[in-house]
Amino acid sequence: HGVQFKIQHKDGHFLDILFEGCIGYNPNGSFRQTYCVFQDITKRVEATEQLLEKTKEAQLLTRMINSSSQPFAVGTPDGRLSKVNPAYCKLTGYSEKELYDNISWNETLTPKGWREYEGKKMQKLLETGEPQQFEKEYIHKDGHKIPVELLMHHNLDLDNNIENVYGFITDLSERKRKEEEKLQMEARLRQGQKLESIGTLAGGVAHEINNPITGIMN
Repeated sequence: HGVQFKIQHKDGHFLDILFEGCIGYNPNGSFRQTYCVFQDITKRVEATEQLLEKTKEAQLLTRMINSSSQPFAVGTPDGRLSKVNPAYCKLTGYSEKELYDNISWNETLTPKGWREYEGKKMQKLLETGEPQQFEKEYIHKDGHKIPVELLMHHNLDLDNNIENVYGFITDLSERKRKEEEKLQMEARLRQGQKLESIGTLAGGVAHEINNPITGIMN
């Protein structure tokens, strides 16, 4: 086995060195000489350290995504899902295994009325490489529809082909509910104002009619 250590170059920087050696003997078994090989493995060590750093960053990112309350998914343009976080499973009602094995995000999870629209957004993403943000609906496992907003990105492979697409999903159910309540309240307010105006008008008409009658009776 070799021994790895650092040496300092004349200009001050350090090199990673792998030392390997053996001992040569005379025919009678006495010591003759040593054979030593010093190999500069600085680039190899740097590459290994960079790989370890990237691995740590990837592990940290994975932990952050898995612990996030925002649904996240990675898939392919044809509809297959390859990575989802627990929040995505909670949003759709499916387990990870179900989503990976049997579910298509652009068919099973997307209502028919939204597929053409989402397809155009996907095509624009693939053509321009620009992230696409848009609203749509998901179909929950139990059948009810969930209004959502997607922020969709893509990754390229070494040949600049689309490797996968990934999206951050925001559940709009609460926002839509509040918007609907606001619209209903505004509608009731407008209806109340109309009824008040009608009442005022009716009161005025009654007053105008009542005045001549009062004069006649007097």
